[in-house]
Amino acid sequence: MFVSYAHVDNQTYGQDQGWVEQLVGLLRELLPQNLQRGRPDIWFDSRLPGSEPVPVHIREAVTQAATLLVILSKNYFSSEWCQAELELFLDAANQTGADGRIFLVRVDDLEPSQRPKPLQGLIGYEFFIRDEDDQTPYVLGSPMAPNRKLYFRRLDALRRELAGQLLQMKEIEEAKEKQAAVSVPDQPAIFLAEVTPDLEDARDNIRSHLKQMDFRVLPETLYDRSPVAYQTAAADDLARSLVFIQLLGPYVTPKAPDLPKGYEGLQLDIAEAKGLPILRWYHPDLDSASFRDQELLQRADVMVMGFEEFKREVVNTAREQITKQKWDEQKIDDAFILVQDNTPKQNGSKVIQDFLDQQRMFYDTANHEENIEVLVDTYGFHGLIIVYDHGQGQWAKQQLRTCRKLMLQKRQRAPIICVVYTVPPHEEPNLGIRLPQVRHLPVDDRISLAAFLSEVQARAAAS
Repeated sequence: MFVSYAHVDNQTYGQDQGWVEQLVGLLRELLPQNLQRGRPDIWFDSRLPGSEPVPVHIREAVTQAATLLVILSKNYFSSEWCQAELELFLDAANQTGADGRIFLVRVDDLEPSQRPKPLQGLIGYEFFIRDEDDQTPYVLGSPMAPNRKLYFRRLDALRRELAGQLLQMKEIEEAKEKQAAVSVPDQPAIFLAEVTPDLEDARDNIRSHLKQMDFRVLPETLYDRSPVAYQTAAADDLARSLVFIQLLGPYVTPKAPDLPKGYEGLQLDIAEAKGLPILRWYHPDLDSASFRDQELLQRADVMVMGFEEFKREVVNTAREQITKQKWDEQKIDDAFILVQDNTPKQNGSKVIQDFLDQQRMFYDTANHEENIEVLVDTYGFHGLIIVYDHGQGQWAKQQLRTCRKLMLQKRQRAPIICVVYTVPPHEEPNLGIRLPQVRHLPVDDRISLAAFLSEVQARAAAS
């Protein structure tokens, strides 16, 4: 990781270390807790730059860096070295992609439009606090901003995100070195609505929690603040999301003629139009009468509960949506198999079920007393697997007679049949009956069972 900063921002505030130097030292100490692979390589140059061009050793360090940590301030814009470092990193990243590799530590209250263009869409981490009286911003960790707890909360969020990105890049690099294909499935996404500054810590908390639970959290970039562009970007993200999450407090963003409901109301409008599950929360210690936008508060249900409980509700709701999507995407006429078992404790069918789960096949189970003729008539199974053990030969023979009856009645619509036996040492017993197109195989014959499943899928597709 390369640290790009204006040296004037490395103020000591009367301490032994400068502000940036202290931040880097803490990251060196904390990151190994997440990386699990030793200490990270952090390039931090404490020497004051002169008027000469960026030295070769720094150019090499920034172009080879996996991530770029930018200490974003007004001073950053006036530093020629900072601008050169940013350009060098972006030029090098064009070969592999810069998405997610630039991290902003914001120490000044700057509008996105005031930043260098490549940094305008990044949210970053707010390392300043506003004075309650005159709203003057003070850098967290400085004597003027005594809230040390807030400083370490922001630092913790930063190191978690940094560690996640570094681990991901390390895994990809190792896979390339082994010439192995890296296949990363699309992560299910949750939309976490933008909030006012007083709720940023709570939003960072739930965002980190959801990422740890393997959810993608949108938005991943700061939207253009014009209402039309904002609406377009939010609609795109919400179209990819499972759930809409909104944290509420007494304050709201300013409204305008072209933004009559504020950004909070606009986000909620789009989520409602998309038909997403909406989970909204405010802290139980808050008095709802203190909310400045009562209309926003009343528009949809709000969960007033502990924050940890709300986080569990979010995860559970998202997982329910994943399950629902899988079933919605599944065609009603996809292959459906009945497994009937007459082995002790149904151990035979458990082996079969594990294999069906691996093959992502749909199935139902029945015990040895259930009437397979009625089940097939009622539920339209495309395949039938009969599982039996030693001593159950007569039962298996009777089931095959019922299968013959189904073949005569249903003809082309009759289920494809497979008889599985678990008799050690896996020698096929003589049942005294042999039907056409019925497979007999031992429980551990995965190749033959896979061929049977393919035949069932073909029958389902043709039916």
